[in-house]
Amino acid sequence: MLNKDLLLAVLKLTMDTDQLGLEDLCGAVRMPAAEVKRHLEDLTCQGALTFEQHLVTVDVEKRLSIAVMALREGADPERVCRLLSWQEFEEIAVRSLRANGYSVFKHFVFKSNDHRREIDVIGVGQTLVVCLDCKHWMKGIRGTVGEKVAARQIERVRRLAANAESRSRLGIQARQTLYFVPAIVSLFDNGPRFINQVPIVPVLKLNSFLSSLDPFVEGLFTVKMKGQSGSH
Repeated sequence: MLNKDLLLAVLKLTMDTDQLGLEDLCGAVRMPAAEVKRHLEDLTCQGALTFEQHLVTVDVEKRLSIAVMALREGADPERVCRLLSWQEFEEIAVRSLRANGYSVFKHFVFKSNDHRREIDVIGVGQTLVVCLDCKHWMKGIRGTVGEKVAARQIERVRRLAANAESRSRLGIQARQTLYFVPAIVSLFDNGPRFINQVPIVPVLKLNSFLSSLDPFVEGLFTVKMKGQSGSH
């Protein structure tokens, strides 16, 4: 069985570095080195980190895996989220989009009806424009709050799709037909899969979501755009 305190300690001690010494970790969790090593070897087998020569090595994706494990072991969600940065969510989103052949735009800002709007991460593919709202939250996305989040993302994507100048900045050709898809990325995997036809995707499942994304699936919100005009 995994040790919750050890998982949290790894997260805390690797917030500003990708390596951690065994001695420092043992001191943080106040456990015997043999016991800590056993846990680290188990985590290495699960792909959550690398433990060699008394050194623990992690990267962004591994840190997120450790965070999810800690939550499953009963760790306080607020504490877990304090040990993660928004940038880590964004980096996984960027990696996942690029791995699936998308051109990536971060913090894309545009104006519509004199209002400044921003989309966290946009991926432009051959037929799809995936617009991600990355939510680094302490709780799952559900209920009234979830409905508001989904509605705002839908509105941003509608405005983006209808904005010729923004489409040009994204490298979209004038006669290119594309489907704009809003999605919300979350740490948690315990909420609904869709809210108002907008998919809620756990960050560590984003890659598989993108690899199977089909704009013609029933129940998925899309905005179809062709050239200088289009319709939903």
